[in-house]
This record gives sequence, structure tokens and C-alpha cells, in this order.
Amino acid sequence: MSIHAFTSESYSENDRTEAWQDVLGGFGLRSSSLSVKYGEHATALSRASLDGVGLMRFAAGPQVFSPLPRRAELPILLMPAEDGAVLKAGGSPQTVPGGRIILLPRQNDWRVTFHRDMRAIVLSVTAESFGGRKISLPECRDATIIPAGGLADVLGHTMEAAAEALETLSPEAWNTIRLSLAEMLLTLSRQKSSHAAEAAGVGTQAALLQRIYDSIERRLGDPELTLARIAQMEGISERYLQKLFE
Repeated sequence: MSIHAFTSESYSENDRTEAWQDVLGGFGLRSSSLSVKYGEHATALSRASLDGVGLMRFAAGPQVFSPLPRRAELPILLMPAEDGAVLKAGGSPQTVPGGRIILLPRQNDWRVTFHRDMRAIVLSVTAESFGGRKISLPECRDATIIPAGGLADVLGHTMEAAAEALETLSPEAWNTIRLSLAEMLLTLSRQKSSHAAEAAGVGTQAALLQRIYDSIERRLGDPELTLARIAQMEGISERYLQKLFE
């Protein structure tokens, strides 16, 4: 377990950028400044355990954050403390309200932009954080702003409280909190992955039904058109075909 305080002013101007990127890199992030005026001014306080749970509160000038590609792990959790963040991940930019959680895949093309001085909290959890327990990593392909309510609010409030107390938490208290943070992030990631899979499944099923309808319509005069033949043409079982129409 280690507590690390960072202030960019502790480094020479030539070394500040590299030092700040080293701090962010420990959480799977990298950044670029939006203005030379602000340079690489930044402060951060982080606490990390050897098993891979890290929590950091930080402040900096206007920045654009993006992923530092890593092996498959749980997504990064970023929570802006104030309004002003914009998430860009493939589609239209989305404004991120202060206090809302963003789940960010470690390998994808996304950007989180802060157009003015910013404060935020970041949580990083690796597969090793679960004490040797075998877990299936949920698939997280898209950056997502998590709606308020339920587990997201509990996780957000826990992060905020823990981030404010990083320097004063006893080792025993930190151990309890880090385990809770890891479990909540895992559960939230699984919920998000499950909802995405359900949405994709609905779309796939609708497309399959439409193909079947079109195929039947084209072959209405075919005396050999049977349930078995339709299932064979679509590469599905007769039982599944029947369930589609229930």
C-alpha cells in the first residue's frame, strides 16, 4: 500500500509533462493540455495497493484524457467533480454532469475533455484485486456515462468520501474500502455489459425475424417449404425457430 502526492511545481518545467504522464499512466490514462498558458500544472493524491486497486483525486488545467492501451482489465472509472467534461466516443459528444460516473474501456478510441480547470476522481481495478478469485471480466467496448441512482450513486459517494480521506485512512480501513470499491466496480461493469448484450440481442432477433418473414414471403408457392427447411436455411434449430414466433 502506498500514498503518493504529486505537484507539478516540484519538477522543472522541462520535466513536468513527463512526470504528470507517469502519474496518469498508473491509472491507464494519458492527457494533452488544451492551452500552453496552463502548461502542465497539476496536483494529485493517490493511494494504491499492491494487488491493483488505485484511487486518485486530482486537479489540473484544461486537459484531454484518452486511454493508455493496456491488457484486458476492468474499465477505468472517471468521475468529474464539477461540470464541464465532454465525452467523445464514436458518436456525438456527450456532456458529463459533475458527480456522474464514466466507465472507460482500457482499449478503445475515446476522449474526455475538460475545457476549463478541472477536478476529478479516478478508480483503477485490475483482475489481481480479487485475491486470486477467478472472475470473468465483463466485456466493455464503449465508454459510457452511467445514469444516476442505485449502485452508481453508492459507488460515487464511496469514492468521494474515500478520496477526501486518502491521507488519514488507516491500513485496515483502506483495505476494507478498496475491497468494496473493487466489488462495486465489477458489479457495475457486469450490469452495463449485460444491458448492452440484451440490447444487441433484441436487435439481432428482430433482424432474424425479418429475414425469415422475407424468406417465407418469397417461397409462399413452394410446396416443400417446411419449418425444418426454414430452420436449415437460417442455420438455427427448429425449436429456436418456434420460440421466435411464440
